[in-house]
Order: sequence, then structure tokens, then C-alpha cells
Amino acid sequence: MQPQRAATLLWATAAASLPVALEMLGKTVLPSQQELLPARIIRPVVGAVAVLLLLPMLTVTSDFAAPMLDNDLVKAAHPAFDPTDADALATTITTMTGASPQDLVVATDDSALLAIHPFWGFLPWNVHFAHPDARIVERVQFLQTAAACPDATCFNHAMNAGTFERIDAFVVRKDENGLLHLGTELPGFPAPQPVTIDVEPRLFSPQQWSHVTVAGYAVYVAVT
Repeated sequence: MQPQRAATLLWATAAASLPVALEMLGKTVLPSQQELLPARIIRPVVGAVAVLLLLPMLTVTSDFAAPMLDNDLVKAAHPAFDPTDADALATTITTMTGASPQDLVVATDDSALLAIHPFWGFLPWNVHFAHPDARIVERVQFLQTAAACPDATCFNHAMNAGTFERIDAFVVRKDENGLLHLGTELPGFPAPQPVTIDVEPRLFSPQQWSHVTVAGYAVYVAVT
């Protein structure tokens, strides 16, 4: 079990024991004393005693869990999230288009960009989060058809011939040979099927697409 989950279970168990302890004390220990003291006095006293008994348990649990949540293994498995690159990409796209993220469709496999900025993702970075009616297979085939074009004219025609919403920007990786890559997933069992769409940079004509490089990505923004 992951350390943070073990710690959560320990804290949850300790916290859940308080109402159980109060209820059991009220049913088993206090009935014989109800003739001497009214319930409005007994219950606060029982609650205070239960809390005092529970505090050492919480302290021990915290002392036990703290090293698990702050060791090198946990830090390596869950590195701190840095939004700098995603913010730079979002700023570039919105500046070049003059539009807000919620009004733009972006084709990318950068999960951080789609997670923290409200762009419409043309493809899901994780098929498990895709809308059931998103027609993922058709979207992938649409891009594969456009990417197979021999020239920019064919590519632009293919991009405008689809039934999907217009793609306002591509945010893709470029390999050492200059080829552009866009990753996604197709539904599959028992696991989704990874798919990579390869695109030649020459298909993005300067008349139709503005190009910049940001945070290691090639960004192509459609010219209005």
C-alpha cells in the first residue's frame, strides 16, 4: 500500500473511533449513573474524556505517518507539480489567437495544459476521461488522414473537411529528425491502445499556421 494511503487509513480509523466510543459508553457504562446525573451533564463529560483518550492515539498516528509522507521514495514517486510550462503554453496560445482558453480547441497530449487551463482538448490524453459520445476512433482517423497528406494544400483541405470542431492550435513534440508527434489512446481491453500520430512540419503552411517553440513543444496556431 502507498504510504499516504496507509496514513489516511490510520487517521480515518482514529477519527471514526470517537463517535463509536461515545455511543458505546452511553449504552454500556452510563445507564446506571443516569439516576445520579442528567444526560445533559453526562454526555459532555464522556465526550471530553473520549477526546483526551483519542489525542495520544492521533499523536502516535501522526508521528508514525509523517516519515512515510516525507521520504525520498514518496518524493520520487510524486514529484512536485510545476505549472510553469503549461502556463507558458497557455499564454502563447491565447496571445496568438486573441481568444480565451474556453473558446479554443487544442490538439495536444500535454495533460498539464488541459488539466489546469480550460481549453477544449480535441483528443483525450487519457481515454478513461473521454466523453462517451466523443467519437475518439473517428477523431484519430481524421488526424491520421490529414497527417498522411503529401503537401500543405492537402492538409488544409483535410483539416477543413471534417465534421469536428475546428482545431485552433496544435501543441506537439518534435523529435531529433524534425518529425512532429501527437499521442493519444484508443479504447481497448484490458487496457487502452496507445496511438501516436506523426505529422511532417511542412504540412503546416505559414499562410495558415503561425509557429513558435515553447517549453519544448512546437506550437502551431491557426491563422484567423
